[in-house]
Amino acid sequence: MGITPHLVLRGTTYCFRMAVPRHLVRMVGRAEVSTSLRTVNRKEATLRCRYLSNSLDMFFRGLCMQKGPTFEEIDAEIKAYFQKALNWSLEFTEVLMDDITLDADTEAEGLPTLIKDFQSQLKSGSFSQSVQSDAHELLAPLLPSGGKANLGAIRHACRGIALAKIEQYRRLIGDLTGDFSGLGQGDPRFAGMFATGYPPMKGEEDQSGSETLQLIATRFRDHKQAIGDAAKTIADFDVTMRIVYEVIPSNRPIRAVSDADIRGIRDLLKRMPPNALKAKAAAGKTFSQLAAENEKGPYLAYATQEKRLRFFRTMLNWAAEEGYLDTVPGQKVAVAGKKQKAQTGGPYSREDLQIIFSTPVYTGRASEARAGTKGDHVFKDAKFWVPLIGLFSGMRLGEIAQLHRTDLNSVDGVWVFDINRSEDADKKVKTDTSLRLVPVHHTLIDLGLLERRGDTALGKQLFPEVEPGKNGFYSHNFSKWWSRYGNTFGFHGDKKVFHSFRHLFTDALRDIEAPDYILKAILGHSDKSITASYGHGAKLSLRQSYVDKISFDVPALNDLIDRERAVGK
Repeated sequence: MGITPHLVLRGTTYCFRMAVPRHLVRMVGRAEVSTSLRTVNRKEATLRCRYLSNSLDMFFRGLCMQKGPTFEEIDAEIKAYFQKALNWSLEFTEVLMDDITLDADTEAEGLPTLIKDFQSQLKSGSFSQSVQSDAHELLAPLLPSGGKANLGAIRHACRGIALAKIEQYRRLIGDLTGDFSGLGQGDPRFAGMFATGYPPMKGEEDQSGSETLQLIATRFRDHKQAIGDAAKTIADFDVTMRIVYEVIPSNRPIRAVSDADIRGIRDLLKRMPPNALKAKAAAGKTFSQLAAENEKGPYLAYATQEKRLRFFRTMLNWAAEEGYLDTVPGQKVAVAGKKQKAQTGGPYSREDLQIIFSTPVYTGRASEARAGTKGDHVFKDAKFWVPLIGLFSGMRLGEIAQLHRTDLNSVDGVWVFDINRSEDADKKVKTDTSLRLVPVHHTLIDLGLLERRGDTALGKQLFPEVEPGKNGFYSHNFSKWWSRYGNTFGFHGDKKVFHSFRHLFTDALRDIEAPDYILKAILGHSDKSITASYGHGAKLSLRQSYVDKISFDVPALNDLIDRERAVGK
């Protein structure tokens, strides 16, 4: 007897099993279709199996021909759905709870049962008529006129709505009882969302069909994440929108945003104090309150004001490109003041280097943790290596701190630092021109840097003790430590920061008369000359020859090098 595809015998009963085509798994919501054929008769089971197989083949072909909304588009609508739910909860707790006939504890008691019901629906994949109805309503604006959503879109929308209701009720329990200890970690889609106001009264709903400012901001934020923008950029946008929402209500239709609103944002920015964005300084006050109290200044720097307004304009421009706006409001509204050239500091002096390499990190410290206390131990950790690499390579702090061990390797016989982007988005690179190979100065090799590369106990990172900050940048925490260390020993100031190593290295390259194209290749600067587009650039061996020519006649540094070379022998 021949083998019938998808027919499986389980005990004495025949079953049907068929894999879902890989490219349709997300749309269908499962990787396999499996069910009992409810028969012990082989012939009967074969007929049922063939019928199911043919039916599913036709169903999968139909799915391939359907075009529907993407999961990203559906998620944006789910967030908007959740926003409305949060606003309803706000109205319930702050308005309806004033009714003396209602008891908060009694209202909260029934919510866990509702949560369990939605959890059961999620587990079984069988959703109530109410959830399905909400899902179809949610998907309707994303479909062409008369179009129908495919099964994958409906299932994704149903799951999102169920998760939104669970999160809404979890938060509502906290609002009603004052006990938020049971919240824990919710669905990440709803992280950072909060009520923005009461829902509109009946008859007051926007009749224009225009999306709200907050909905567009959410979609723009999701877009920025999808294209891989840095966490710091996303955080900057979030801060900008906090300021915007104090001028423009978040539920205002995006098409109703006017030139006057943009001027209002501009005027609020120019009255805000420099420390307004720091939670400790704000002490729970709104930006408008801080601005009102700041009559005599000082005010936000011009560059910061311009940056905030530019972030909001970028979102509005995107909204116009996506068809949410016909024209971008406030295009001619400008920040008052004079644009200043960015100050990145200056190079460290010879005296600065003498101080740096006379500190405990290089002469001996009390312990690995007590880097600022004199002692007998020299630990070759990140605090030891990162400044030395900055001095002898001109690399940015962020580029050094995020290095993997495999980024220190030999290419064409030259040891290099490979500045690249990692597949897991672990690294942040300033621009595409920053992607480059930087020759390792012979002094770093003499000091034993290659031994660290071979230390598998370190794991992936070359400097695992340097942890990324909350903004996702490895430079964040190290920069703070370097500033404190510099203040302690007197080599830190407004124009003396870690970036001063990069300035000093650049000057050193110029002092040995390195050509401009060599400087740009090593430092990762853009070269817009016509000849730069020809060939493969300067050879690594040539770049290495210039890097190795660099030296710094600093007694404390020379002592360190001599001491380590002696130890190596």
